Amino acid sequence: MLLRQPFTVRVELSCYSGYSKSARAGRAVVKYSGQISQVKRTVKYDVVTNGLQWTNDFYEAFMGYRGTEPSTINNVFNANARSWSDWYGELQRRDANPLLEKQRTNSRGYYEYFGNTDWLGAIYRDNNFATQHNVSVSGGSDRATFLYQRSLQWETMVDYKVGNERFNKYNVRAKGMLKLNSWLRLENNTDIFLQDYREPIVMYAYDRNNLDTRIPIQRQIETQGFPVATLRNTDGTWTQAAVYTGFAGFAEGNSWRKNKWANITNTTSLFGNIIKDVLLAKADFTYKRTHQRREQVGNIYDAMISPAEKWSWANYNYLEHRYYDTEYMAASATLPILRNFVAGIISARDGRLELEQEQYRSTFNASRDCSEPNMPNFNFHRWRGILY
Repeated sequence: MLLRQPFTVRVELSCYSGYSKSARAGRAVVKYSGQISQVKRTVKYDVVTNGLQWTNDFYEAFMGYRGTEPSTINNVFNANARSWSDWYGELQRRDANPLLEKQRTNSRGYYEYFGNTDWLGAIYRDNNFATQHNVSVSGGSDRATFLYQRSLQWETMVDYKVGNERFNKYNVRAKGMLKLNSWLRLENNTDIFLQDYREPIVMYAYDRNNLDTRIPIQRQIETQGFPVATLRNTDGTWTQAAVYTGFAGFAEGNSWRKNKWANITNTTSLFGNIIKDVLLAKADFTYKRTHQRREQVGNIYDAMISPAEKWSWANYNYLEHRYYDTEYMAASATLPILRNFVAGIISARDGRLELEQEQYRSTFNASRDCSEPNMPNFNFHRWRGILY
């Protein structure tokens, strides 16, 4: 849960002090309001970050359930240790002396770890800042009015401390009216919504042939992000835990997903007051387009599990683009049909005509084995997927 603490700046330049929700005649009214919010977490996990304390709890739970001493923690960590008792004894010794390194190379030549890592603290921010700006301009005359409103919301980092997460949202609304003559007027309404979100992702999925099943990093931390596991080896290379959880991809910033949305709606209406307040006609045309684009990139990251041996979870990198487009058009007209003339009273019944059309298109393109991981481009990939 997030808590926003806003600091608001509001500027109004006009001779009219009210807030314009619709177009008005008269002098142009320009308004601006800005808001800076500090977003803080209201719920924080109570986690154990001391490696020895966490291991003691794990050992007690494992012995109570299995009745035998564990050989590894889950299926990866300590898989190359000489024995549980040897590693556990070293963990106790190094916890008692903070001057000792949190890593060693065992007699089998593999790295062992004795860390106190706060994985959630390494990934998530405690707070961040967001800004929102709103501008409106309205005015006109007795024959024409206009209203223009624009809203911008921007957050530099939404949730993650690493991974270059970004969120932007734009809203634009324009409304105008023009009196063509004493009985005919034209109105136009335009709404534009744009949003883009870039998030870091774990580079692999549950199903390697379906990237929609990508694994959330929260799940990976639960299964492999133990406090005793460290993020980097003493030589600066990634540890197996950092690669397995997906933290390495977050930190390097080249495994990500971008989602972009664009919705545009425009309605033009013509109103006719043929016989004042008695015989009315209306015609309108609406055009709406919705576009969604998703780009996804996953790369390979190597961990060093010994001074000479590398380990990686995936054996290929990938690039994926998806496009979804919906185009909608509709026209309608309401025309009065005169029925009778009795004692000077005119009565009418509306006749309505409606036409509409909608078209949906989707495109998918995927490729693997990019020769330039930091430059995701289909021209650099050796394997190409199918477009549809």
